[in-house]
Formats: sequence, C-alpha cells, structure tokens
Amino acid sequence: MNRFALLPALHLTKMQTTIFILFLTVSLTIFLYNTSSSPHDDPYAQTFERLKELRQEKKLQTLKYFRTIETSAQRLNGDKILKKYFVQNVSSRDDYDPQSQYEIDKHFIKNYGNFYDLLFVDTSGFVFHSIRQEDDFRKNLFDGDLGNTNLAKVLKGNRQIEFSEYEYYYPSDEPATFFIVPVSLNDNHLGWFILQCAINKVNTILTDRHEMGRTEEVYLVNQDMLMLSDSRFIEDGTILKLKVDTETVRQALDSESGESMITDYRGQLVYSAFEKFQYFNTDWIIISEIDEAEVITEHYKRHKQFFNAAIIDLLSTKEHHAIEGGVENDLGIKVDINEWAKGESGQVLKTLGVSTCTAFAIQYPGKFAYLAHISSLDKGYGLSGLASLLLRDQSTDFIGELLKRVSYYDIYPSELSNLGFLIVATHVNSFPSIVDRLLEQDIELDKIRFIYNPNSRSGALTIDVSKNDVKIFWYGDASIEVDNASEYQNLGEIVKGLI
Repeated sequence: MNRFALLPALHLTKMQTTIFILFLTVSLTIFLYNTSSSPHDDPYAQTFERLKELRQEKKLQTLKYFRTIETSAQRLNGDKILKKYFVQNVSSRDDYDPQSQYEIDKHFIKNYGNFYDLLFVDTSGFVFHSIRQEDDFRKNLFDGDLGNTNLAKVLKGNRQIEFSEYEYYYPSDEPATFFIVPVSLNDNHLGWFILQCAINKVNTILTDRHEMGRTEEVYLVNQDMLMLSDSRFIEDGTILKLKVDTETVRQALDSESGESMITDYRGQLVYSAFEKFQYFNTDWIIISEIDEAEVITEHYKRHKQFFNAAIIDLLSTKEHHAIEGGVENDLGIKVDINEWAKGESGQVLKTLGVSTCTAFAIQYPGKFAYLAHISSLDKGYGLSGLASLLLRDQSTDFIGELLKRVSYYDIYPSELSNLGFLIVATHVNSFPSIVDRLLEQDIELDKIRFIYNPNSRSGALTIDVSKNDVKIFWYGDASIEVDNASEYQNLGEIVKGLI
C-alpha cells in the first residue's frame, strides 16, 4: 500500500481541493526526500566538549567570586576603624556604646557589603559584637552546638587567615562559610574577625542557566558528596541536603577530572563532565551534566530529513501479530473522528477506523490519558497558513488544544517528563508535523512513540488507563493484526540506534 493515504471527501470547492492537494504533496515530497549520506557530526564528542567548557566557565566564575571576597577579608587587619573598635571593646563584654556600634555597622555595610555578617570574637570564643546580632551574638563559639561547627574547629589554634567549609549554621538558619582573620596587637593575639559568607551568591552563579539547554545544569559537591547548590529539577532547596553518590562524584574524588555517561542523582542517563579543585584547604567537585534524551533530540532536530526517512523505513518492516476478532464494541469510552476524550484510572478509551486520519494520545501512566482522532484537516498534518485560510472553519488543532489543556489542568510543569505521547497511523502524513509540535513544547524524543503499519487498511486503538496498556488493531483486506505500544521503541531509542 502507498504510504500516503488519500484525502477524505470534504466539502471544498474545486479550486480549494486542488490547492490543498498540491500543498500536501509538495510538503510530503520535501519531507521524504532522503539524502544519500548520514549525519557526520558526533553528538557525543560535541556534548562532552560543551560540558567541559561550561564546567570551566562556572568554576572560574566561582573562584573569581571567592578571590574577590578574600581580597576584602585581607584588608581587615589594615582597617584602622574596625581594628580600633576591636581593641577598645575586646575586654568590655558588658559595655555598650550604641553610637559607636552604629558607626561600625555603617562602615561594614559601605566597605564589606559583599559579606553577610562580621563577628568580633575574643580568644575565648566569645562574640562581643556582630553586625546582624543573630543567635551567635554574645555567645561563645566553643560552647554547646556552636562548638561542634566547622567554624569552631577551624578557629581553635588559628593564627592566620583561614577559610571554613560550607555548613548549616543555625544562628543564621542557612548554609554559610567563613573567612577567619586573626587580630593581633604588638604580637599579642586578641581574637578574630570572622566574615560570614552566605551561599546565595555561589548558588546564583551555578544556577544561572543563560544559554543552557533544557536539562543542562552545573552544580557543586563537597567531599561528603553533599550538593552545595540547588538542583534545577527539585523544587525544595538541595544545598547540604542532597547526597550525590554517583559514579561521577566517586571518580572525581579519585581522579581529579574526566567525562563519562552515568546515571545521575535523579536516575536519568546523563553526559557528565567533572573536576575536583581546591580553594584554600577545601576540596570541591564541580559537575556539568545534560540528559542524554536532550542530546539525542537536538541531534535529531539538526538532521530531521535523514532520521525521519530512516524511522519510517524501519517501522514499515515491523512484524505484527495476526489474531482472530478485534476491538469489543462495548469496550470503553468511544472517540470518533474529530473528537477527543479523557480517561482516568479504571477507564478504557477506544477509537476505530483510523485510516486517512491519525490517532493521537497523551498518557500519564496510572493517572489519566487523552485520546484524539484527528482528520487530515488538522494542523497536526502541517497545514500552512494558506491551507488553514482556505479550509476556514473545517481545520482543527487537537494537538495544540490537548497540550494546552494538560499543562493548564492536569500537571505541574515539573511533571511534563512523566507524560508519554503516541502517534498511530497507517500513513506518514501527520508524523513529522506532530513530532515537531511536541518538540516545540520541550518534549524529548524518548517520550514519543510512532505506531505505524503502512500495509493496513485501517486501525483501532484501546487505552487501559490503569494498566497503561495500549493495544493497536490493524485491519487488512482479509486479516486482523494486533500490536502493543510497549513493543515499539520510542523515537529517542530509534534515533540513538541510528547514530
């Protein structure tokens, strides 16, 4: 049977019909033209090169930030105003001079505003002044819970500028790190200036996704495998909460830097480029990653002509299972041509007579499914503006309508990756356009299946929502065959196999 089904009978003028057939024929001819050579670019090598560049860029930005505030910290001992206040008040635990404190606070904001707080600490660990006066103010950093912090451990016996690792610092109720600057007078150690750095600035650098891909991210991990920045995929904060015990982190702890394909902390297959680097006495691991699904999808987009033809050739030779009988007449919610319906858990959707038309489904496994039966006058067939104008009210847009409905009423944005999409047809007239529509909505190829049988006269489709079971019945002139959608590779798998 020819891959291109005939147009159904429509109430069009002779001129409208001629123009529409001409448009569709030219569009399909262009789409199916197959070059003699396959793509020569290597998406794997290109991806790792891109990730290494991104990792380096973010690492340099992070180090630049720390070196900038380190320079500010080094100025402290030469700051006559702060040192004078320190020397005058280090032994006066109970004396308060509001005006003097106000002047010190104003001086801090003007000259050290890139820090979160400044603590004035004597040799016993007592905080005799701080700018923000949080729960560590007038407390001893060596006592109780404060004595168990990284800050206290680094502070004890310290006689030079030091830096402490990020930790949850309960007086501020957030992750923090500190620059510790010893204060001396005539070679006598008096205590420390402690500059507190919130993690917000570092987090902003790493989570800035300007010019990054849909699933691309860069994050920082400490030696305890705890994430030091927020994941783009998890709504709640992940800093010092999420343990990233992946192959990449383990390799980085052993071998400094490298690239590999791994299963990430979400259970997704990703390309990962990693590097361990040191700041002061602290080792960090910076990791840049992108989902394999996005890499495959972007490679497909660059070579659609080649891959579409290859996908069609591959699916046209697939074997189908011969059976007796067909779809039960009383089974489920029926969807006729130019209709759609939603099914929920416990329900079954069905549509019959898929010939020159196309069945299109959106599934959220175990929760709901949408099934549409669209004609060749739908925008899913790639109708141009001219064709839509000629067809006027007879044209539909079920793909756009259902995508909008699902995103508005059924899922949160983070749940988009849980959806699956099915295109079922005896022809390829709608295949390229529907795939393009889905990709425009940031849906990856691995979420799309094309169920195709060019040797069938028509098809029927049933979806058992609870079981996530999709059966396709193919009706020939003298036989009936059946497929299960799970037997078909998704388009991402097919393209990956073709690369």
